[in-house]
Amino acid sequence: MKILGTLGKLTFGFFICLGFGACSQKILMTRLEPALITNQNIKYIKINSFKNDDINQSKQIYKALKNIKIKNKKYFNLVLENTSKSSENQKVKTILNGEVLLNSLDIYPYFKRRTDFGTCLIVVLRNGQEICIRFARYEIFCRKNTYKVKTKIEVKLKTKKISTSNIIFKKIYNASKILKHCEGDFNILPSKNEQNTILAQNITKQISRDLAPYYKSYKVKLLENLDLKISKTKEKKLKKGFREKIEKEFKKALKEIKNKNYKQAKNILEKLNSKTFYKSYAINYNLSLLEEYFDKLNKAQIYMQKASSLAQSKNKKIDEIKQGLKRLKREQKNKIILNKQIRNNTYNK
Repeated sequence: MKILGTLGKLTFGFFICLGFGACSQKILMTRLEPALITNQNIKYIKINSFKNDDINQSKQIYKALKNIKIKNKKYFNLVLENTSKSSENQKVKTILNGEVLLNSLDIYPYFKRRTDFGTCLIVVLRNGQEICIRFARYEIFCRKNTYKVKTKIEVKLKTKKISTSNIIFKKIYNASKILKHCEGDFNILPSKNEQNTILAQNITKQISRDLAPYYKSYKVKLLENLDLKISKTKEKKLKKGFREKIEKEFKKALKEIKNKNYKQAKNILEKLNSKTFYKSYAINYNLSLLEEYFDKLNKAQIYMQKASSLAQSKNKKIDEIKQGLKRLKREQKNKIILNKQIRNNTYNK
C-alpha cells in the first residue's frame, strides 16, 4: 500500500508538470522597482506621531525607512517628531502624518467535534475478528481570534500655508490575521497588542514599498525546445552531424543556466545563434532572458523582438515571447523612473 501511495504521488506530480508546466526550467530575475511616489522631496521627510498609535506604527515606519539603502547610500534624510535637532528640521521638505484607524481583536467561540478512538460504541464480527465500526464522539471548546489593523498615511509638502493641494500621497493600508485554539492544543493565542504589533510591521513593509524603491524577484520560463529547421540542400552543405551538435550545445546552455552559470550559457547561445544563421526564436528568446538577468534591457529588447519576428515567420504563437515583450517594455519605463529617483541620494553615511 505504501509503494502504491508513493507511486500515486509521483504520477500525480508528473501530470501536474504536464498540465501546468510547473516543471519547466525557469530563471530567477531580481529587479529594483521604483517607488510609487515620484516626487524627489519625499527623501527629506519628517514623520509625525500617529493618532491612536498603541502599536508603535510611526516608530516602526521611521526605523524601516532609516535602514533603506540604494547603491550603498541611505535613501531618506529622516526626522522623527520631538527627537530631532532644529538643524535637521530645516532640511525637511515633506511631512508624513498618520492615524491607526483600526486596532482590533474579535473573538469567536465555537465547538469542534472529535473522535475518541479509545471508546468503541458498536463492534461487529468479521472473519473471526472484532472490528469497531463506531467510536464515541465528543465536543471541545475552541476559539477563533481575528486580528485587524488599518492605518492611514498622508504625505504633504512642507509649506506655511495649510492646503489640500500640498498633499502628494495618501493611502489606507490593511493587515489581518486569523488564529485558532482548541482545548488540548499546545499553541497559545497571542494578545491583541502582540499580534497587532506584528501586523503593523506588515503595514510598514507595504508603506516602505510605496515610498522607496524595493527589490522584486520573479521567475521567467525558458524555451527548452530548439526550433531548428534547415532545408535539405543547405543541410547537405553543412558538416555531418550538424543538427545533433547544435541540439547538444543548446541542451548544454540550458544546463549551465540551471547551474546558474549564466555567462557560460550566454557565450554558448551567442555562438549557436551565429551557427544557426540567427534563425532560431528559442535561442534569441533565451539570450533575451540572460541579458534581462544582467540588467541589459536594451539588448534584451533586441533579442526579444528578433524572437518575436522569427516566431511569426514560422506561424508560431509563443506566449512566453508575447509576455516577454510586454515585461521588457514595462521594465524599461520603470528603469527611467528609477534612475530619476535614485539620482542624488540624500546622504552617504
